[in-house]
Amino acid sequence: MPYDREAGPYLFCRRCKKSLPFGPHFGSHPLCSCSPCPLETRYKHPLVKCFEQTDLSPIIAPPQLRKRLKLPHFFLKNETVLPTYSWKDRVNEVHARLAKQWKFKRVQTISTGNHGISLAAQCRRQGLDCHIFVHPHCPEPTRQLMRYFGATLTPYGRHPHDQLRRVCKREQSYPAVSLEPMDGIANPFGAEGYKQIAEEIIRQCPMRKQTWVVIPSGIGDGVFGVWKGFCELKRAGKIRTLPRLAVVQGSGCAPLVEAFEKGWPSARHLSRVSGIALSIREPYSGQHALQAVRDSRGTAVAVNDREILRAMAWLADEGLLIEPASAATVAAAARLARSRKIPKADQVVCILSGSGVKWTGASWLRKPPQA
Repeated sequence: MPYDREAGPYLFCRRCKKSLPFGPHFGSHPLCSCSPCPLETRYKHPLVKCFEQTDLSPIIAPPQLRKRLKLPHFFLKNETVLPTYSWKDRVNEVHARLAKQWKFKRVQTISTGNHGISLAAQCRRQGLDCHIFVHPHCPEPTRQLMRYFGATLTPYGRHPHDQLRRVCKREQSYPAVSLEPMDGIANPFGAEGYKQIAEEIIRQCPMRKQTWVVIPSGIGDGVFGVWKGFCELKRAGKIRTLPRLAVVQGSGCAPLVEAFEKGWPSARHLSRVSGIALSIREPYSGQHALQAVRDSRGTAVAVNDREILRAMAWLADEGLLIEPASAATVAAAARLARSRKIPKADQVVCILSGSGVKWTGASWLRKPPQA
């Protein structure tokens, strides 16, 4: 991870291919001609303490879902058991530790829910002040949890990343945002936290056959980070073959899926978005995630609200309370299995990125789920 100095972290610009000294650079670097710089963290000594040896979340073999989907090698990677019930805890441990290491007093971000709760918790753990620009549709119980950990909340407007950039510059604070440059601000460190998911998967269900990893995606740091983890493991000789990625978005907000299907080099910004899966309802997806899907020889799928609600009901039959954005991975696996894009013999791992427990009061949680 970036805070492990013996691994020799440095920064790499994905546009001009320059290697740059490691440090707190958020969207620009004085030695790079690109502005903003699409930076990522790399290491001189990969896998030297880059991964922990303890599994943070379990793999589940759900019997009813296996029968429904007709996929005998189907698994769920249950990230909802992490401290604040989502995979964002992996990201925000990195953010909070680096902010503390670099002596920032305040950490700021933009959030629809999970990210904000997780960041507030990790900042409290490190004794840091936390400020969150929150989505106007974020449920009040979710906001309450952010406040519980001590965060200050501000509703965001039409251009939240520009709003955040100006505040961070004025206050000299740490921006806990995506590594994809947005309105001149980016963070090349947090996505490293997702890499451990790849390392856990290869321990929990060894890839002795073709494996698909199904991942929900908004801007796409999770897609990029998990894929980066698998690539580092292969370079280190820990695995022989790489999995294929199936990336899922809601049909009312699917910029990555659109770009993948049309063969575009990057996704376009959407002017209007809709759908039940708020946690991945981002109007833009990064080129880093799109390239990861293509490099994996994978695919991208958009699922509608009806498919998501049905998948949530299937997960409820397994005793799991999963939010819409996470249940979308199961909906996507069902679609791909029906179309035989995923053969019956293949191994499939769906990442359940967040719990439904934080959505008390949401319309979809007010009545029993119907499969």
